[in-house]
Amino acid sequence: MTEAVLVHGTPLDRRAWGPLVAELPDVRCVAYDLPGHGARAVEELTTYDALADDLARVLDAHRLDRAHVVGHSFGGQVAATFAVRRPARVASVAIVCCRLEPIPAFVPAADALEADGVAAIADAAIGRWFTPETIDRGDAGVRYARERLAAARPATLAAAYRLIAAFDGTAALAACGVPVHIVAAERDHVGERAGLRAAADAIPGATYALVEGAGHMLPLEQPARLAELLRSRWRETQ
Repeated sequence: MTEAVLVHGTPLDRRAWGPLVAELPDVRCVAYDLPGHGARAVEELTTYDALADDLARVLDAHRLDRAHVVGHSFGGQVAATFAVRRPARVASVAIVCCRLEPIPAFVPAADALEADGVAAIADAAIGRWFTPETIDRGDAGVRYARERLAAARPATLAAAYRLIAAFDGTAALAACGVPVHIVAAERDHVGERAGLRAAADAIPGATYALVEGAGHMLPLEQPARLAELLRSRWRETQ
């Protein structure tokens, strides 16, 4: 059986993967909460290396020697760090709507979060994450994302933003020898497709796919299409 570990973005939790898991009934999917998120909200968010070590413990707890690792947004950076640090445990790594180069603008965004709270940025975040059509319909994914924003601790989200601001993972991924699959969304205003295309071009053997009509929250907006892409990539790396 194909086995996959799913790493969510911030400030979401493991439930963000529910729609995708439903599209992969024959795959053993392990979704978990990152430190500082979901059922682990009281835990501190520290470094990418610590998050990669935490992911290793998740594999151990589920008796997985090796698995496909899928990371969305911030979770993609965690997944990339894990692939670099522990390549023998990664059958492939899928980077979904995740920037692999630094985003300096996230530093003042973190400062604003700490000064003004999450509520001050919630509407703008939803507008960046989803397409206008999805927001207008009030889809379940939008309601879920608003719930997660309302529950987020400003200090945790600001810590994630500061990690994201400095992340630079393309060169290390290119050298780690793990099969890399990069998935971009046509209407993503966070993990912009031009940067993801450039990253795929810089990583030997990496695949690249663009999902038309989707925004940053691709796993919530088009889970069936993402499942189709992942199945195809996993077959290539068996």
